Amino acid sequence: MRLPIVLRHTTRYSIGLIAFLALLFAGCGGGGGESAPVSDPNRVGAGWITITGSSADSGNSTSSTIVNLSGDAFISPTWWHCCSGSGSDTGVTVSWANTTTGVSGATFQSAQYCWLFQYLLCGHKWEASIDLVLGNNVITITATDPSGNLGRVTTTVIRTPDVTPPTVQTTSPASSAYAVGTNSSFTVTFSEAMDPLTVSAATILLRDSSNSPVRGSVTYLNRVATFTPSSGLLPSTNYTATVTTNVKDITGNSLASAYTWNFSTGAAPDTVPPVVSSTSPSNGATCVPTETQLLATFSKSVQPQTMSIGTFLLKDSLNATVGGTAMLDYQGQANFLPDSTLANSSSYTGTLTTGIMDLAGNHLASDYTWTFTTQAAGTGTWNATAIDSAPVPRSRHTAVWTGTEMIVWGGLYGATVLGDGARYDPLIDGWVPVSTVGAPSGRADHVAVWTGNKMIVWGGWQQGVYLASGGIYDPATDSWAPMSTTGAPSARQSATAVWTGTEMIVWGGYGSANYSVLGDGARYNPTTDSWSPISPTGAPTARSEHTATWTGSAMLVWGGQNGPALSTGGIYTPSTDSWSAIPDTGAPAARQYHSSIWTGSEMIIWGGWNGLTALNSGARYNPSANSWQAVSAACAPMARYGHTGIWNGTEMILWGGASGGNGYYYGAGGRYNPATDTWQTTPVVGMPIPRWQHSGLWTGSDLIVWGGIDSSSANANSGGRYRP
Repeated sequence: MRLPIVLRHTTRYSIGLIAFLALLFAGCGGGGGESAPVSDPNRVGAGWITITGSSADSGNSTSSTIVNLSGDAFISPTWWHCCSGSGSDTGVTVSWANTTTGVSGATFQSAQYCWLFQYLLCGHKWEASIDLVLGNNVITITATDPSGNLGRVTTTVIRTPDVTPPTVQTTSPASSAYAVGTNSSFTVTFSEAMDPLTVSAATILLRDSSNSPVRGSVTYLNRVATFTPSSGLLPSTNYTATVTTNVKDITGNSLASAYTWNFSTGAAPDTVPPVVSSTSPSNGATCVPTETQLLATFSKSVQPQTMSIGTFLLKDSLNATVGGTAMLDYQGQANFLPDSTLANSSSYTGTLTTGIMDLAGNHLASDYTWTFTTQAAGTGTWNATAIDSAPVPRSRHTAVWTGTEMIVWGGLYGATVLGDGARYDPLIDGWVPVSTVGAPSGRADHVAVWTGNKMIVWGGWQQGVYLASGGIYDPATDSWAPMSTTGAPSARQSATAVWTGTEMIVWGGYGSANYSVLGDGARYNPTTDSWSPISPTGAPTARSEHTATWTGSAMLVWGGQNGPALSTGGIYTPSTDSWSAIPDTGAPAARQYHSSIWTGSEMIIWGGWNGLTALNSGARYNPSANSWQAVSAACAPMARYGHTGIWNGTEMILWGGASGGNGYYYGAGGRYNPATDTWQTTPVVGMPIPRWQHSGLWTGSDLIVWGGIDSSSANANSGGRYRP
């Protein structure tokens, strides 16, 4: 993929570029594929190689037995292969080594690209899945080109002990089930991935009413174990199934105690074939999002091993098979995830074949087919934000709009918290760095507001430490000023903040006080550099991952989580320092990581995560009427959370986000018009790479999205401007 750079004016944005080019050519003596190799084997100059994504938790530690790393490897400016003709082959190879274990290997190279005039910096994205041992794992990533140039970066990933035992989530047949067919198998669904070697006929047992063991075989797939008896069960007999403590998860934790349940057989074998109960999209559905995944439920449990791309098919209007992945999820629902977005305004046919069997071995009686039509292409246009001079990739950062610029600050880059930022001017598509002199310490999951002439950042966390500090940035002077900590709220992350016109109100979040969700906050006045408390009387229950929306006179808090997801909220009026409740009647279902916007008269809640699945529903709250009204689901975007939601004056525009269940990131979004209670899609042509945990804001004419974790699971420093 090529990323063209267009020079615009010789301004402060291009001065740095010119200096950078001079350094490049000075360092390589004018370039050329035959230059001598770089003498310093650890040199990282001019981009060389970076780690931009990691599956490790904050603090670069994880209890997993593996870590997934990804990043960018840029070729030396002395090697011109990718831009001299092939265009898709950088000539760079990237390898990894866990120097702690002595194990090494090649990375997966997922994409190649050239950028900076299509000549100077050429590279590719790489990915690696690396086994870990307990304790420190020193991992080195090395990039080389055919000229012998070499770049290297080293990181330490700490594997912490996973001491959480697995549990049995569900069984089929369920406990106390009766009239089970004598030819039936049974399944056990675990809470996490298990060590397949420990899931066998020696650890999953079946006994009849005489306590005699029943012989059988056990298979394991996708957290589900299936016990198949070697011969038919006895009719009208009670059976006891047991999962012993010898089953272990992939980190070696055993089931805490044996899990036992009973069921009884009927008088005869089960000869009733399974039936498809429902599908999503439904048969005949129109306006289906192009990023849809197909789902199907059955009248009875089916065997996980019989669900594959050979038994769950998707074909387009020309009868061509659509590539994808098919599997049975942990809830017994069939999933088909296409490899790429579907075409707009096109008809598709889903098929579930007779190769699908239930636990008694009964096949679907006949192939089940259904059709649906995708939505029309969205209106509006996308334009990429400049990569040149952009800040380093990041997620969980903040962004504010000043009226002329977007200011990005803080966030997470791989496992590193950041204390820097940059200002983006969409008129010239250019970036300029934000001064770090006097800036707050690096942090992620903090809050930021724009006061009209300054940006205030506060709270967040760094390497597992919660923060109760912040700073005030003045773009006119490119300078920072400290904030008073007297009377400030306790240290926290994932709080919310709104600007009232004179004060910043911070509320809720997850904090260091008992390491739990919080239900308090405070108001900060930058004119007096002082904090004042918020009355706790009548406040909503403590929570984090909620939303706070400013109406012009009050702050509306809604949703979030305090363990379970919440469907409650409250109204805080600063003029009276008082709270009142938002009614539950008609409110959306409980959720967190949703979006909330203010239209001028209503708060619209949409999407989010309910603790089990992503949502594509929402509702509108009118404070004047103190009532809720549902948002139409017709033609709504795919269910998601961690997305962007903004108000453009007439519509709510949503973009990006994650699906949750399958780790899929969305790019296509939606536009909701409350006046007509209708949806339309946003275009996919020219849009940024799908992502979540990004920032998004409205400039008055464009939606700008930037950063986040993209579909390669790496932090991004790319973005796009969408003009409706």
